[in-house]
Amino acid sequence: MLFMTSHSYETDIVSMLNAGTNDYIVQPVSAQILLACVETLLRHAYRQSVSGSREQFGDYTFDSALQPVQVRDTPASLTNKAFELALLLFRNLARPLSRSHIFERNWKQDVDIPSHTIDTLI
Repeated sequence: MLFMTSHSYETDIVSMLNAGTNDYIVQPVSAQILLACVETLLRHAYRQSVSGSREQFGDYTFDSALQPVQVRDTPASLTNKAFELALLLFRNLARPLSRSHIFERNWKQDVDIPSHTIDTLI
C-alpha cells in the first residue's frame, strides 16, 4: 500500500507505517519518484520470494532455469506449459485471472488452442 499526503508530520508518517502502509509520499512529488515507488510495490506484490531463478511459494519451489517444481523438497514433474501455468497462478495468488489473460501469457503465438486446454492442465 502506498500512502500519498500533503502532510509531512512525523506522527502522521509513523501512524501510516504502523497501520500497514508500505511506503508514503509527501506531495508534491515528481513523476519519476512516484513511478519508482509504484514499480517497487508491484515487484513486491507479484513476487513472494525470488533467488536467482528460484521462487518459493509456501511448500512449493519453482526453478525457472531447470523447470522442476518441488513440493516439500520432493520433485514433481510437469510439462513446460503446466509449469508456466502453475507459476503464473502462484505468482498471482488471491488475484482473479481471466481465461484470456492466461491464454495471452502462456500461449502467445498459439492462437488455435482449444478453450478446455487450461482446464486440462489445472
